[in-house]
Amino acid sequence: MAKGDAAVLVESYRTALREALARFDEPALLRLRGDLQVVSRWLVARGDGDRAKSASAALDAVSRFYSFGLEVGDDVRIVVDNQLPMGTDIHWHGVKVPNNMDGVAPITQPLVESGETFVYEFTTRESAIAMYHAHHHAQMQVPNGLFGAFIVGETPIPDGQTVSGVEIPRNLEIAQEIPMVLNDAGVIGLSLNAKSFPATEPYTGKVGDWVVVHYFNEGVLVHPMHQHQFPQLVFAKDGIPLDHPYWADTVPVAPGERYSVLFQLEDPGVWVWHCHILNHVESETGMFGMVTAWIVEE
Repeated sequence: MAKGDAAVLVESYRTALREALARFDEPALLRLRGDLQVVSRWLVARGDGDRAKSASAALDAVSRFYSFGLEVGDDVRIVVDNQLPMGTDIHWHGVKVPNNMDGVAPITQPLVESGETFVYEFTTRESAIAMYHAHHHAQMQVPNGLFGAFIVGETPIPDGQTVSGVEIPRNLEIAQEIPMVLNDAGVIGLSLNAKSFPATEPYTGKVGDWVVVHYFNEGVLVHPMHQHQFPQLVFAKDGIPLDHPYWADTVPVAPGERYSVLFQLEDPGVWVWHCHILNHVESETGMFGMVTAWIVEE
């Protein structure tokens, strides 16, 4: 593809995004307050407006998507200030913690009732590609936003290895490391990092860049994540490095699972990236849901 053709494609894509955004409601604002307070907007399609309003009324203060990035040996102290109209807790999915910090009311702790606070304290013991989410009434609270990514340390990539005839350069420099949380229910619905297309802004990179993506499934369905043009090298499952990495253009991610993939942006243009259950990305009114794209420039 010529450089001029790629530029035309990029501008066409951005124009289509601006037009598609007109179909969306204002973002609903939900938040969890505590020592770590971060806001990350999410958007739902206009056709889901009634569902969004009723659910946001029921859950008046739910957390936003946020990714924690920590090192092994860090002392973690998180104060949960529960402003929900119901009790809650936080489970550290895939993180080794003391039993009384596991976040499963009423088994390992008392329920954090509305208006109460609870302190989680632990030291990170090993590298992890993990998640955090509510466990109490999880069928309601997690799909409606009480979730996020929890990354500790570094998961080794298979640089210097040859996989299915493809040599991965030694001492590889990673241009981007992206957490991508998948969801499919509740107020947020079909979404990537708590946003639904066209609010899923495209990622940008240069030809030749190497990228790592960590998929996290906080939904209730399997999502086969498909990259147009760029095969994905699956090198870790649930944060555990694989002895035998493998290439796939579509990576199925079941609820609760995490997959880590490595790929190279080889060609310029706008390349779509989406769940390959097609009614999660297309409807009678056009593209929506679990879709984003790469804008790759020379």
